[in-house]
Amino acid sequence: MRGYQIKLTLPVQMIYPDGIADIFMKRFNIYDSLKIMLLTSCLLFVCVRLSAQATVDCNELLKRDISTEDPQQVLRTITHVKCFGLDSIDLKIFGKGPILGTLMMKGFQQNKDGKFTYGDLLIQINRERNDTGYPHVRKGIIAMNKLESMMATPATWAAGKELLKEIDTSDGEIENLHNFMLHNQDKRWNYRELVVYWGIQEKINDKKNNPEE
Repeated sequence: MRGYQIKLTLPVQMIYPDGIADIFMKRFNIYDSLKIMLLTSCLLFVCVRLSAQATVDCNELLKRDISTEDPQQVLRTITHVKCFGLDSIDLKIFGKGPILGTLMMKGFQQNKDGKFTYGDLLIQINRERNDTGYPHVRKGIIAMNKLESMMATPATWAAGKELLKEIDTSDGEIENLHNFMLHNQDKRWNYRELVVYWGIQEKINDKKNNPEE
């Protein structure tokens, strides 16, 4: 991202080669949303179970080697808030397989002895969290969460427009989305659905206008 030093391909990058509809369709895919809901429920369950168990020695845990054979165990472990301090927004970033896998691979490559501990992983995570661009990434995720929960109507458009700007939607795309919303007020879409269906309509129009492509 221009002006920032984020080193990972985080779920919310503010500059994309794709159009805003493609971005939203990737970010807010219905199946992805279901997976996120299931993942969140599982994470909450794990956290409750962990809190009910005996106090975990974080110093001992952070010294423990990570095994590449069980990445799901790593995901389950980093949800322990006491030792890793990740909130729900952090987990949406670092709790993703590709991001977590990138951090782990990077850590194993940097350690000449081939070992990588949970303490090493925490250092990697905190390095990203302390990056100057990370607050912008978090802000984008929060904005997307709000867009997903907000109905797209003329009454909410002013607020929706500002949230769309926070994820770097262009003025032209915002104007097109506004017009599309006004022509589909009977659909009762939230902003995620508005953008997805607008993107689908745009692709249909492109095929009609360019049948040979």
